Amino acid sequence: MDVLPDLRGLKWAHTLWGLECRWATKLDKSSIKEAAKAALHLPESCGVTFLAKAAYNKLYIVESDNNEAVVKVTHWTKMENSRRSFHLQWLAQTTNLPIPRVLAYHIERSNVVGFEWIIMNKILGKPWVNIWKELSFTYTDNITR
Repeated sequence: MDVLPDLRGLKWAHTLWGLECRWATKLDKSSIKEAAKAALHLPESCGVTFLAKAAYNKLYIVESDNNEAVVKVTHWTKMENSRRSFHLQWLAQTTNLPIPRVLAYHIERSNVVGFEWIIMNKILGKPWVNIWKELSFTYTDNITR
């Protein structure tokens, strides 16, 4: 028997394409800080700032001692961060692309944040979405094969 997903903190919105799952709760930065401190053994003085929001994810920067990490909080999809962690590690080992290193992740909602999360080191450079349009078709075709 399939287990229904935990929908606490989420809502359904009618869109042009049908129903979409949306955030119904504001994430608490102090809980993100607590999770990052515990996972990465950071000092109390570390800071958390909001970076960006997408349909299924919210991004935060955790900064401590001039080091930055990205916390990606995901709603809805169970085991998303387990798959993402595997794929990022595989890409780092099999390509020359600048891939963020996974520092920690939690695949259950039963944590201080209340949602799945993954922490990756922040890498410098342009976001993939910004350079994809600049690449030749041959190059992008080779990447996606």
